[in-house]
Amino acid sequence: MSDDNNKENNKEDEKGETYTQRNAGYSFLATVIASGIVGFMIDRFADTAPWGILGMMSFGFIYATWKAQQAVTQDKNKKQK
Repeated sequence: MSDDNNKENNKEDEKGETYTQRNAGYSFLATVIASGIVGFMIDRFADTAPWGILGMMSFGFIYATWKAQQAVTQDKNKKQK
């Protein structure tokens, strides 16, 4: 079952991108937006504006960059095997 999923996820589209590469971009965007929302809520309830949103957006950007790099690197390693 997992072999079928791996084959499906590693199929290339017309542009040569795999599902994992496309998904990394959406995941990046969702992580940054979610961390911004959490930062906004921290600012709103703790009255720390703008530090909560700045801190959480920074954390979200760093984490999203790390996860996207992992996904693309993992995808490239699978292609080489």
